[in-house]
Amino acid sequence: MSPGAAAVSSYRQTFLKLADTCPHSAKLYLETGGSTDGNVNDGGIREAPLERGKAFHEFAERAIREMLHEGLTSLTLPHARSILNDVLAERDRLVPLSDVELLRIAVSHFADDFVLPDADVHFEERVSIDLGLVEVTGKIDLWWRDGQTIHIRDWKCGFGMPPPGSVASSVDGMRRGAKAFQLVVYALAHEATYHEPGIGWYDCRFVYPLFVGLPEREVIISHGELADHSRWLEGLVARTHDHAVSGDWPAMPGKHCQYCPAPQRCPIPDDLRPVDVIDLFEDGPVDYALKAWDLQRQLDRLKLTLNGHVKEYGPVPVGEDLQWSFIDTQTGPRFGLHKREP
Repeated sequence: MSPGAAAVSSYRQTFLKLADTCPHSAKLYLETGGSTDGNVNDGGIREAPLERGKAFHEFAERAIREMLHEGLTSLTLPHARSILNDVLAERDRLVPLSDVELLRIAVSHFADDFVLPDADVHFEERVSIDLGLVEVTGKIDLWWRDGQTIHIRDWKCGFGMPPPGSVASSVDGMRRGAKAFQLVVYALAHEATYHEPGIGWYDCRFVYPLFVGLPEREVIISHGELADHSRWLEGLVARTHDHAVSGDWPAMPGKHCQYCPAPQRCPIPDDLRPVDVIDLFEDGPVDYALKAWDLQRQLDRLKLTLNGHVKEYGPVPVGEDLQWSFIDTQTGPRFGLHKREP
């Protein structure tokens, strides 16, 4: 990609999230069909998980619109299924049969557990943050105001649901330490777009319709914290714009490597990346699970062999400061890899 090719006046939060974890993955995303100012579901390579998510978002938008129009607070399952069938009937919808069944499950959970808030509800509304030369854009799936609190909800249609600690840290019994990029940006974008007076808190949550009960992962952001988050976002946008202008997009390895859009084009060698990318259409997660199971059996066998050797002959050194040995604990001797005694 030539220097300056990605430098535009508007950056979508989806693109900025990639740039935040690994600038090089943001570059690869662009080269494989994405855009800086378009949603990851708009254009580019169309993948089944993204199409599934897009279809559910379309269902939720239509469902909430009908509920508001008809004065309903919830939907019956037949009504919800009818809306989903209309969504899936659209000719350009690319959703394989396996994902159609997942959507039916998600819609069933929606019908069972979603209740429209008793408030002025807004859904699928575009928001933006004007940073001068650059604008950050996004779309909030669902939000409403209750007193001094803005409630923001974002549908997540993946198979996995992260532990609460990956979204926020617990502070004084509340999920206050924001870690979820998307929820932080949505709180900032809501503030910048609507300028609602008297707001004290942003209650931001991911909602997982593939799971029974529509479980959530939340973070509570105080209005006073927005200034710090805003400075962080301004710094990220400035760095991303510099990468776009210069054409220099450095690679940064981490757990996010498993979501890389083009791992074969990463400049970091495979053995230096902390995770592999599972190809759902070739190796697949089942193949990885079998390999992990086999390796675990081999590891258990090796540790059992070492255990017997250490019992007979003493600790086995590893590297400069480690050893396989036994250490005394309150429950008795424990075998493992421990720091070598000086």
